[in-house]
Order: sequence, then structure tokens, then C-alpha cells
Amino acid sequence: MENDLREMISHLRTALNARDDGPRVGNIPAGNANSNVEISVWCDVLKECDGGRFGSIDLWSSSELPSYQGQMLDVDDPDNYLIVGQILYEPVAINKATGVLHWLPTGAPSTELGNPDRFLRHFVFGSGYAEVIPDVDQEPWWQFLSSQSVA
Repeated sequence: MENDLREMISHLRTALNARDDGPRVGNIPAGNANSNVEISVWCDVLKECDGGRFGSIDLWSSSELPSYQGQMLDVDDPDNYLIVGQILYEPVAINKATGVLHWLPTGAPSTELGNPDRFLRHFVFGSGYAEVIPDVDQEPWWQFLSSQSVA
């Protein structure tokens, strides 16, 4: 993970925790130094931020990951994916071979979300949130990001 992304996560975590309504807006937990996931680029994410809730995007913590792996995925080789979270209650999975994340909504084409750094920087903490979440102006997470001059 790039250092500026680590710094962004730390800044947003501090700002969110300082708010009275922080728990209703989102949750950016501390990292888990003991995270041991088979995909090294995702392991790096969990070591910085062990899961979390980011408006309509949820990422599973190290301890939650195993319980979400039984979910059926509409992909050619589901064993080559690790489900790491959800957007609007639809799975987000990382390809074990390429390290690329995909949003897999039921009955719709999948959306490639990029590598973990791009996914976090653009979709979770940036302007790309508005690309995947409808009516984003009403979202407390989006309002928080905007107040931090991130989105």
C-alpha cells in the first residue's frame, strides 16, 4: 500500500472518530498486524484497516472473511476469488491471481474496481463512490468525505 494512502486512511479515521455521529457515518478500524490472508495485496489492506463500514460499502475484517466465502459468485472460476466485502449488499471479490477487485451485483455485469490501492483511493475514499452509489448527496459517508476535501 502506498504511503499517501496510509496517511489518508489515518487522517480519515481520526476525523471520523472525532465526530459525535461518527459511528452512524462509518467505521475505519485499526489495522490487524497479524492478518494472514492468502492474497498479499489484500493482507496489506487489512494490516492498515481491518475491515470497516464506509457508507454503503462494507469490507470484512480478517476474522469475518472465512464466514463469507460460501457465497455463490457468478464468475467463471469462483475458487479463484476471495470475497472481501460488499457494495449495496452485493459481493466485492478479489481475484487471487491478479489482485484485481470486482463488484458482482446479481443480474448485472460485474464492475472491475482495480487493485486494492485504486479501489480504496477512488471508490471507498474518493469521487468514485458516486459512481457506484445512487443518490450519493444524501449519503452521510459522502458528506463526510466531502467535508474532508477527499471526494
